[in-house]
Amino acid sequence: MTIAIDKTRVPAPAPAVNTDLSLSELFVDIIRDSIAQHIKIYPQNSIWASQVGHPCLRRNEYALTRWQDQLPVSVDLQEIFDEGNYQEEIITKKLMKHGFEMRRSQQPLFETVKRNGKKLRYGISGRLDTEIHHPKFGENVWITAEIKGLEPRTFESINNLSDMIHHKRYYVRMYPAQLMMYLYQMNKDTGAFVLKNKVSGKLKLIPIVIDYDTVEQLLKNAERINEVVAKIEESPEKADKYLDDRMEYDEFTCGGCTYRHICLPDVDRNATLIDDQELLEQIEKREELKPVFKAYEEVDEAVKELCKKKGMDLFVLGDFTVKVAKAPFAKYDIPENVKSKYKLADGSKTTVTIKPFTKEK
Repeated sequence: MTIAIDKTRVPAPAPAVNTDLSLSELFVDIIRDSIAQHIKIYPQNSIWASQVGHPCLRRNEYALTRWQDQLPVSVDLQEIFDEGNYQEEIITKKLMKHGFEMRRSQQPLFETVKRNGKKLRYGISGRLDTEIHHPKFGENVWITAEIKGLEPRTFESINNLSDMIHHKRYYVRMYPAQLMMYLYQMNKDTGAFVLKNKVSGKLKLIPIVIDYDTVEQLLKNAERINEVVAKIEESPEKADKYLDDRMEYDEFTCGGCTYRHICLPDVDRNATLIDDQELLEQIEKREELKPVFKAYEEVDEAVKELCKKKGMDLFVLGDFTVKVAKAPFAKYDIPENVKSKYKLADGSKTTVTIKPFTKEK
């Protein structure tokens, strides 16, 4: 069958876009404007289980006493948060597709414990992601689980609980604290993290056993935070006196804190703080490879000098063939008075310097 194509047909012109922006730019602006409209600051009346393991007590104290003064998150960071919610939905659908059942999803948990027969409230709240069950787990075996979608390098770096507890990223170290608080509240000893590689879609499960020493420290942190908050509420003018000391400055933790303008007004920030996980991953990888690259360069130069000293153009050593050759190049000696006549206008080139951020004294 032959299909005839009318080559004389003139396609209808694309509709004009009523804007100075290109269609691509307009598309991005629409998305970013929509995200920005959904950025809200809400009152915080309890210590969130997701934050109780934060390395800075002061951050939690600000959250309960000055929540209205926090900086709104950037559009880029809000997009990351939104993506986390989408990932949770995707993971849930994948688990159900593979025969898992789920219950108690997003159930509110309010932490209350008993001491000497008396109920004590630590003011810790949160929402459980889910409990999962599969027939192969055994009859009526439900696992308390938190669900996390991770970028590839972080996903690959986590293979057990210890990897999370000692992870270089503070927010990953906070994950076990959150789940342990849920387990403690539910009177359970074991749970798990369901992790997903956001690029490949691969899933893995990281079992977790509650550590009561860790839980005790988290509860002590909560007690301390509540104690400080109570004092500040009673005497707001003395807040600076009651707040816990600042943690040792860390740009990744402190630099992205929504209370940094209150806590660290003395830090000079001419630079713009951005959220770009892909770029950050590449910079971190660069830093990891830098010592290896430097060592390679040093050995490479030493090896080449030794090869030159052999006085041979070509030789074999072990499994390696070594060729030593002179590469011709032209060299010109041009008088300065002649060279200056051909000088072009002073120009510039773009350079990139990357170094660890340090707080200015």
